[in-house]
Amino acid sequence: MPTTDMPVGGDGGRDGGRPILRVVPPVAPEPPARVFPWRDAMLAAVLVLGGLGLGGLIVQRSVADALTAESPARALAWRPSDAEAMARLAERRLERRETGPARRLALAALSRDPTSGSAFRTLAFATNDPARRDRLMTIAGDRMKRDIPAVSWLVADRLKAGRLAETIERADGLLRAWPVSMRGVMTTQLSRLAAQPGGAELLAARLDGDPPWRSAFLINMARSGDNPGAAMTVLTAMAKGKHPPTETETGAVVGRLVKDEQYLAAFLLWAQLLPPEGVAQLADPYDGGFEGLPGPAPFNWQYFDRTGVIAEPGPAPDGEGKALYLRFSGAVPPGILARQLLALPPGRHVLIGRWKGDAIAAARPLVWGLRCAERNVAIVDPGVSLSGTTGWTTFTGTVEVPAGCNAQWLTLSSPGAGRASGEAWFDDLKITR
Repeated sequence: MPTTDMPVGGDGGRDGGRPILRVVPPVAPEPPARVFPWRDAMLAAVLVLGGLGLGGLIVQRSVADALTAESPARALAWRPSDAEAMARLAERRLERRETGPARRLALAALSRDPTSGSAFRTLAFATNDPARRDRLMTIAGDRMKRDIPAVSWLVADRLKAGRLAETIERADGLLRAWPVSMRGVMTTQLSRLAAQPGGAELLAARLDGDPPWRSAFLINMARSGDNPGAAMTVLTAMAKGKHPPTETETGAVVGRLVKDEQYLAAFLLWAQLLPPEGVAQLADPYDGGFEGLPGPAPFNWQYFDRTGVIAEPGPAPDGEGKALYLRFSGAVPPGILARQLLALPPGRHVLIGRWKGDAIAAARPLVWGLRCAERNVAIVDPGVSLSGTTGWTTFTGTVEVPAGCNAQWLTLSSPGAGRASGEAWFDDLKITR
């Protein structure tokens, strides 16, 4: 602490009357005795050993996980208590028809992991008791809703037992998980379901919920299924729901029926699934004014063009609605420019329409004609041939539809040799008895 010293002198201990301050430094404390930190060292050692042990477990787990799928036996060598590896190895034993070892491994896997769906599946396949297999496979399917072997078995079993609602529920899960690989198998199963009483309505109700596999399934069911009638029944039931069939879905089923030459059934289904604005304007041909009415081909228009040839609906040149527009820029036209499938009854029919042409050569005229869809039935139809340059002009043609000709292709073509040029418009086509 600072102290005050008084200097000695004749002035009675005063130096100019002011005291002199002197600072005395503090005494340094003695250092404490050095003691080895045993507690800290032991804690550090525990942490190090724990980290090494945890790292070893992580390595062991990682190696076992990597080996489980391809080499479950080696995975068990790394981690003998691995339930998943036991279940995988049980599957391998079952594939080799080693039923006893497979059963023991599956039971061992369940003793360590009671939720192992694959172990339940192996036990199900390893038993000869139908009731026990059903119980075990149901557990496996409930715990592994995307497992192909277990759920496929349940779909087939429930369908055979007539449990249609559960069949659809199980199939839905598989198709959501594996939309491509399971499409073929589930199409077959659900087509059979749709053919059973009440099955089409149940399937239509599920499809009305618009699951992600819906369109691909319906198209596949129509094109490659062995029962197009079932597809037709499903679409008819779907028409009553909140999400009726789309044009693509309807077109797939109609196209399959046409391919099978079931023309009347195809036309009735197509007409039944038209939206109200289409039904209100049903006529022969459909959409003769080329306004773009709803409905898929072939009972609606199909157009064919190529480079240098345009064949499509467009604004009418007089500004009233639309018309079929054709333009040829020195190119060879395709065999057919436009066509539509009809279902005219036998008898004489008259085609009436309007057209406007600009430099359509007589060597490559535009011809409207009719031919039977059945290959073994022919129509004597010279067609309506149009060429030249003209304003809007009405044209007519007469054709006799013979008995046995249940469906007819109305076509517009440009026969002849060489390239075509010019423009044309068509509108207001009608066919009357």
